[in-house]
Amino acid sequence: MFEMEAGAWQLQGMRPANHPRTRLRQYAPWTQSCFDWPAQLAAVAKILPEIPSTASTRDARRCHRFAALRKKYTALTGNSIGGTRLENLVGDGFLPLLAAHTERESAAQAVWRRWFPGDLPPRLASGLRELGVCGARSSPLTHGLAQGLLSWWLAFEAHQ
Repeated sequence: MFEMEAGAWQLQGMRPANHPRTRLRQYAPWTQSCFDWPAQLAAVAKILPEIPSTASTRDARRCHRFAALRKKYTALTGNSIGGTRLENLVGDGFLPLLAAHTERESAAQAVWRRWFPGDLPPRLASGLRELGVCGARSSPLTHGLAQGLLSWWLAFEAHQ
């Protein structure tokens, strides 16, 4: 895979942990052992909780067992992806797929809004804290907040 796309890889300034060969090795078990992950993902859609819009992130994560849900998503990858990479995959991939291709769109959106943030530029995380929308124990940083500020930031930059 690395050789097939040799001219397309960005290698300058990459930390060793983000080198394409490292990432490809990390994802190999998933592609080799979990070829039926779309069907498994559809099964996870059935257990997505319906979360009231008034529920705090902290309460929603605890009451609706986000930690157990995270384990199910990790299993979908053959346990090959974890940490912030998994959070990005869930927030940017799995939950939008579930929202688009199942009848659980509102549940997927409610979980997406409160999902763990994954990899974020430090300025984005600190900006959300400075705005006061997260940072307190009862209002942790979320994927939805990060994506909202990132979207605003990109639109702002485009109009400068």
